[in-house]
Amino acid sequence: MIKRILIVDDDPNILFLLTQYLAQLGPDYQVEACSSGSEALALSRVRLFDLVISDYNMAGLNVLQLAQTLRERQPELKFILMSGHDEALLIQKVAELGLSGFIAKPFTMASFYAAVRSALES
Repeated sequence: MIKRILIVDDDPNILFLLTQYLAQLGPDYQVEACSSGSEALALSRVRLFDLVISDYNMAGLNVLQLAQTLRERQPELKFILMSGHDEALLIQKVAELGLSGFIAKPFTMASFYAAVRSALES
């Protein structure tokens, strides 16, 4: 079954790397990318996703607000937060909001893929 994944990050290099990586894993993943939370909200109005993976530190819309808004629209949506800052605080926020996981930057592709699979299989 095809899983639709949205990656949100304001770093174009990370967007490219992660979308290419997941696309190379095979036809089971249909991956789209957005460079901002507001762009992700707009896209979510026309497409449903199984998983959203978003950087925490971006200009504009607070990513925790993005997660809450998307999950209000689609309660079964899985959401993984990525960040290279204040890991303990963000892990607590992930737990409080019932998000699917946290990926600390920098990360390996193996740990990224493990987090994606875990979220999609839960």
